[in-house]
Amino acid sequence: MNITKKYFINLISAFLNNKQSAYRDDIDYNELYKLGNMHNVCGIIAKQLMGFNADEREKIENLPAFRQQLGYTLISYDKKQQLAKMLRDDFNINEWNFIFVKGTAIRDLYPVPELRTSGDIDLFFKKENYNSILEYYKNKNYELISNPNEIVFTVDGEHIELHNETDFDNPFFKNIFAMSIKQDKFEECLDIETNLLYVLTHIAKHFNHFGAGIRMFMDVDVLIRNTNNFDYDSFLTRCKSANIETFARAVFSLCRLWFDTPVKADFIFSDDMLEKFENVIIDGGSFGFEARTLGEYYIDKSLGKGEKNSLFSKFKAIMLLIFPSCNSLKNNYSYAKKYPLLLPAAWINRIFDGIFKRGKNSANTVKQIFSSGSEAEKYKKLMNELEI
Repeated sequence: MNITKKYFINLISAFLNNKQSAYRDDIDYNELYKLGNMHNVCGIIAKQLMGFNADEREKIENLPAFRQQLGYTLISYDKKQQLAKMLRDDFNINEWNFIFVKGTAIRDLYPVPELRTSGDIDLFFKKENYNSILEYYKNKNYELISNPNEIVFTVDGEHIELHNETDFDNPFFKNIFAMSIKQDKFEECLDIETNLLYVLTHIAKHFNHFGAGIRMFMDVDVLIRNTNNFDYDSFLTRCKSANIETFARAVFSLCRLWFDTPVKADFIFSDDMLEKFENVIIDGGSFGFEARTLGEYYIDKSLGKGEKNSLFSKFKAIMLLIFPSCNSLKNNYSYAKKYPLLLPAAWINRIFDGIFKRGKNSANTVKQIFSSGSEAEKYKKLMNELEI
């Protein structure tokens, strides 16, 4: 990583440790601004920059842009708080049990909660309430996108995702309500360590697709900092049950390196895999889309446990693009999930969409597959080392 990327991590670390960063004049502040936007943490970066003395702040030409992003962050926070209250009221009035996860559940653990951004508001509900919830929000005239797993809508520009309890990232959480504790009459929550495990499984899911940004690793840091007497070995036993023990150890070691997180760092990366791990996170932005293409995703899946990106692997990736898994078809075409006998129809539907609706994108994906090279092999090697 170059010095600006390292400084970017240092600024985040200082924020998490309640420290003021030192000004540096060898930093590309335009690149820093780009990194802040890519990871949706410009508000945090702005806070750190505003802590410099007046003479130092005057040297940062794009400081007004950082200030503007800080303002947007605070506005978004207020909106999300209001929407979280709206959801609480709706679910309590209707006597539906629910659990907030991710940003809404973790934000208050941050040194400055208002600066923990999120792309959406996520909560889980019990599957027997699906039809009632769907009908309720339809009657509110929201434009809904729904499938048997979730109900998605937007309010005042803010994205809301209501997840059926069976819509889990990892089978460990297939009974998430059985793991929760009562917070209010109908609102439930995960304890801090279970929340940490949820975050780790969510990061692993993202790495299995494109990647995960620094914000997810910040969540790991604040959860560990807010755990009383964190028992590393006991927690790894739970990670083993979720099949992410190796991955968790790697994440903990990286968080210790980046943020001085109070956790054991005992994972040893081979060769240049630590550098690859860092670059995938920093260069990929919030969800990895900045650094990896859809073509590389299919190459990653075609390589299996191997790491050689051969012509055979490329053709295998093409076949995966044309013939996706049954689960993928069910996730994209809700009727196939509800009526499995319609899977052949969903496959034909996908072929039609790929040619007539997404023709240009499909062609680009094929080009990306055939133009992929050694970087795809390095990514697969990293995934194998992380055992995800």
